[in-house]
Amino acid sequence: MARSHRIVAAALSSAALLVAAAPAASAQFVPGDLYVSSWKKLIYKVDPNTWTVTTFADLNDGIDGVSGLAWHPNDELLVASYYNDKVFSFDSAGVATTKWSAVDGLNGPFGQNALHVTVGGIVYVSNWDNQALLEIQPSLAPTVFCDIADGIAHVDGVVSSAFKQLYLANRDGKNVLRVTIGGVATVFDTLPDQAMSIAMHPNGSIYVACLYGDIYRYTNHNAATRTLWVSNNRRLATPVLRFNHDYSKLYFTSSGKGNLIEIDPLTAAQAEVLPVGSLGIPLGMEFVGGHDDIGIYDYAYNARVPGTGDVLPSLNGSGHPVFGFTFTLELRDFVGNGLVHLITAERERQEVLGHGTLYTDISGHFTITDIQLPGTPGLAGDGDLDYSDVIGTDPAIDGNEWWLQAYCDDPTPNNSGTSLSNPIKIVTRSY
Repeated sequence: MARSHRIVAAALSSAALLVAAAPAASAQFVPGDLYVSSWKKLIYKVDPNTWTVTTFADLNDGIDGVSGLAWHPNDELLVASYYNDKVFSFDSAGVATTKWSAVDGLNGPFGQNALHVTVGGIVYVSNWDNQALLEIQPSLAPTVFCDIADGIAHVDGVVSSAFKQLYLANRDGKNVLRVTIGGVATVFDTLPDQAMSIAMHPNGSIYVACLYGDIYRYTNHNAATRTLWVSNNRRLATPVLRFNHDYSKLYFTSSGKGNLIEIDPLTAAQAEVLPVGSLGIPLGMEFVGGHDDIGIYDYAYNARVPGTGDVLPSLNGSGHPVFGFTFTLELRDFVGNGLVHLITAERERQEVLGHGTLYTDISGHFTITDIQLPGTPGLAGDGDLDYSDVIGTDPAIDGNEWWLQAYCDDPTPNNSGTSLSNPIKIVTRSY
């Protein structure tokens, strides 16, 4: 098996294992707690362990016309307040400060997902009244990112993909717009109804809820794959979508019913976790705390080959493959003290490796990093390791895709001496 001299995975240095210290939180929001805005002057806090609903903020905090909510990496809850042209920042105690206002160019910030925050802290705000999308870089003033000249027709939802693109639920355009990092907008798809709320899964699926509650789904960022995923028979109003922090559940509410529905993003199976009337006129939701990264894709678990003891090893990722952030590869359930060979390739290509399938293209540019695992030598499933590094700032890998898979020297006779993990795909980017 040839080894490339080119350092393809500049993001994952083989010279050292480095675990970066996380910055101290400035407040104490509980990761996973849900916050729901209620038109016009109320924000609920929902405990997902008990589904208990309490009041977090009200008109006494200055909010007036609340809709979109977004958690910021500075551990603050951002709140769009339409009637007074403000975005508020709340700490975990419910204390509000004005983050941006009309003097910063805000004009009717509104929408079910009117606020979007990237991993690196870039904030996007739907300036509903003048049909524009504002971009706010850290420590800079808001600027117009795109507007009516780019096709904006009252954006109610904003979400970003790992490929440095925004997707906008463009209500009065009855479409979804796709916007490049440079602010160039094109129509991704035109829908049968007004697009009101939007959410994206790490596997590339996009979910769009329309005015009367029907949810459409796209796969692999492909407009041609649109299906009517969940139908509410056009009987609802103002739907809201939001994934929880690990994207295992998609949550749905609507202003007319005020209940909360938990949806499996893969099967569309539904469960009502809050009954009708629990939430008064909900117009926005957010799960606080860091979300799993949309640039990490785990897939093809059927490619794995078991090692000693018939234990199936796995490869997963956590953190953020973003410049300046820590990204961790999680090697699990290999044979104790085994020698793992981590392949990083620029392309995907399937070929047979022993009794499994290799998804990393070793006919092009690739690297193999040898990693000695801990654990009791020969003990089944005892070879676990977190392999971490900080993603370096390298414009050459901004937006690049990488395919990774790990195989391990393993004496088990039934697997030709090699156990094999599932592959993962990551996208490295500058934000």
